Amino acid sequence: MDIQIVLNTLLALALGWLVGYERYFQGRASGSQVYCLVCVASCALATIFGSGSNVVGNILTGIGFLGAGIIVKNGVSIRGLTTAALVWSSSAMGILVGLGHRPAAAFLALLFIFCTVVMPRLEGRLPSRKVLAVQIQYAAGARPDAGLVRHFLHEHGLSIHAESLAVRYEDGRHHLDFIIVADRRRNERTLIETISAELSGLPNLDSFSIARTTWA
Repeated sequence: MDIQIVLNTLLALALGWLVGYERYFQGRASGSQVYCLVCVASCALATIFGSGSNVVGNILTGIGFLGAGIIVKNGVSIRGLTTAALVWSSSAMGILVGLGHRPAAAFLALLFIFCTVVMPRLEGRLPSRKVLAVQIQYAAGARPDAGLVRHFLHEHGLSIHAESLAVRYEDGRHHLDFIIVADRRRNERTLIETISAELSGLPNLDSFSIARTTWA
């Protein structure tokens, strides 16, 4: 049975990574680490219990709520997804050890370490996209001009992510929030410096901020 778990989890790791890398390439918050951890742990438990264990389901549901408490959303940034997935996935090791499947649990531990330590280094050498969060505050009485901003970005080979554009009105001022997705080949520091230097020249801008982020 342990051999079957090892074989199944290796396949689950590959499938989880394929799905997760697509998220990573798009600059999404829930990257390959999260998908691999959840996929591998779920596969291991399904191999052991099939679909007939309510006890295990209840345990995983409870730990899922615990992991959800770790996830923090700050503006357009999301933190804690990998940690939450690791907390949830660790329950699989405990269950397997408790049922006497020690070799399989040890193998899962190695896979988890690979997902959280080795995989990010490997992905750092693969194509991906940089995601920048931009927040613009307009002068009092001025209206936001998304078309002008789009034109400015287009001149620099950039574009606004269609789903990210948002307009806010606070304290008598309009705010324009959006996400920029840039190719990995663009140097992040140079990109931010260039946008910062020239964005201030747009009319009616009172202030703005640019930050590296993730997009879920």
